[in-house]
Amino acid sequence: MGMLLKLAAHARVTPDTPALAWNGGRLGYAALAQEVEALTRKLTASGVRVLGLDLDNGPAWALLDLAALAAGVTLVPIPPFFSPQQVRHCLQQAGGQAVISDNPDALALRGGDRLSGTIRQLPLLDQTLAWVEARGAGMPAGSAKVTYTSGTTGEPKGVMLAWEQIQPVVESLARSTLAGPADRHLALMPLAVLLEN
Repeated sequence: MGMLLKLAAHARVTPDTPALAWNGGRLGYAALAQEVEALTRKLTASGVRVLGLDLDNGPAWALLDLAALAAGVTLVPIPPFFSPQQVRHCLQQAGGQAVISDNPDALALRGGDRLSGTIRQLPLLDQTLAWVEARGAGMPAGSAKVTYTSGTTGEPKGVMLAWEQIQPVVESLARSTLAGPADRHLALMPLAVLLEN
């Protein structure tokens, strides 16, 4: 059973069990499923095939990640420690068509000419994010994510990952850690880093 189907099953069986918790809030599985469904519709309606995420860790990151997977949108996580040159390289190479950011002013400096300057608001939970149009042309279907190396010895290198490549790793981690319903995961690294994601 795929991850989205498992989330839907949790929403039916344990609707109020916390799925996400953060400083100042929590989201049960039923509310999580509703938020992901609403975001999935928005992403599908946008026509965007490649979406960058320039967000701090938080519930919005997780919701957008799940919605992109459900909508078949390729997600390009942008690490917060990337230089402006690295951000531009990622957006150009991955064909980013839009970027969702919680700091559009900083993104404008980092994204430079890869961004079109068109910004819309995207209300999500208790914050308003920025939907920033980018100048990318998209990429072939089938990639769930494009994750980038740190680029310490040159330009960051993008790795295209299909969900079929990610899912076995997720399942093996769940088995290896013996994760159960009462367990929690604390995200310590940026979610834009594949290991944490």
